[in-house]
Amino acid sequence: ASLRGLARIAPTQAHRYTLVDMANQVRPTSTF
Repeated sequence: ASLRGLARIAPTQAHRYTLVDMANQVRPTSTF
């Protein structure tokens, strides 16, 4: 599963942000 996919089912919001942070380190995105 992808990190973003895991973030969707993360039990806590802090955990979700951590997974998104990891995903951004692997492949930076320019969302904003």
